[in-house]
Amino acid sequence: MKKGKIEIDTQGTFAQDWEDVLTLLYRPLISDRSFTLYHLLRAMRGKTLDMEEMLRLCGFSEKRLESARQTLEEFRLLKTYQKAASREYLVVLFPPLEAYDFLKDNTFGRLFVAQMGSKSYDALKLHFASRNIDTQGMVEITKPFDSARLQNWNDDQEAIMASLRPGEKTGGFERSFDFETFFVQMDRVFPPRFRTRKNLDLIASLASIYGIGAEEMKKYVNRACNPYTHAFSPEKLERLVHATLKKPVVAPEDPYRMDPMHFFQMRQSAPMARADESLIRDLSEKYGFSNEVVNLLVEYLLDVTGQKFQRAYVEKVAAAWNRLKITTREQAQKQIEAERSGMNTAKASGVSTGLPEWYDYKPNTPVSEELLAKALARQKKAAGK
Repeated sequence: MKKGKIEIDTQGTFAQDWEDVLTLLYRPLISDRSFTLYHLLRAMRGKTLDMEEMLRLCGFSEKRLESARQTLEEFRLLKTYQKAASREYLVVLFPPLEAYDFLKDNTFGRLFVAQMGSKSYDALKLHFASRNIDTQGMVEITKPFDSARLQNWNDDQEAIMASLRPGEKTGGFERSFDFETFFVQMDRVFPPRFRTRKNLDLIASLASIYGIGAEEMKKYVNRACNPYTHAFSPEKLERLVHATLKKPVVAPEDPYRMDPMHFFQMRQSAPMARADESLIRDLSEKYGFSNEVVNLLVEYLLDVTGQKFQRAYVEKVAAAWNRLKITTREQAQKQIEAERSGMNTAKASGVSTGLPEWYDYKPNTPVSEELLAKALARQKKAAGK
């Protein structure tokens, strides 16, 4: 960008914590000069400066200013436009991504792990439209991201990244799964093109709620890949994993550590219905409960509802536990004790327990003889047709 007039504008909505995101996530990757330039441009938004004034304000040489500007462009924080056949420029500043979007971004997330390490990535996981710009008559000269920044990225780092990155179903982060072991010797069977966020989330989720280890999961994924069409079928993988419920499972000394599917099946002593299976998956995926919390919740609800396990009531209790931020076995046990105590007190005082009316409903209104006669007549008429 040669010397001339520079108009500064912004586009997009700046979230409340945008400075935290810029400082903790972007700054380690974009250099201090780029970080300083970003704040300067934001402070001068809506102004038009010449190059000399810009250099005085930031304290950079022209060469360093150019380098800092291009870095901001690479990280999608800035776009630069030039008016045809002139030295008039428009720089448009964009807000940083939200922390969650930055960490799961295919480029930025990997780059952060490569430069800062998985521990920093993991720690920051836990720590945390727009005015239309008239660019008519201008040509965008923004520098694209230089892919050479990731030229040393390797399969080992990719495996680590897969286990670290946020999941997408609950807004939380993906459950623990040993992807490093899973990816060993899987390049031909399950190549990188199959390792989309959706597929990896599915594998991790199924492994957790059905109690399948990394080595065993390899076998199911292998069978879910068509050797002739070279396509991966998530639906087939789910069917294969579902079939594992037919295999007998020996309960461990502590049954609450079992995977939720087999725990539910053991508590029922009967094959699992598809509706029940879907509901248990929701408890794990939608609400983000650990296996121990899911199992305690399942046992409690089967007990208080007389083995009915109706979705409406299960989701009502699950939502309450989620609002109470119940995440550990101890918290779940304490909540169950409190709820049981409340039910007993309510029964003694004649107060409703909060269960739906149809759980305890017993009809006591006598049937009308006239209505009964009409119903029998209609039934006979229908049978004679």
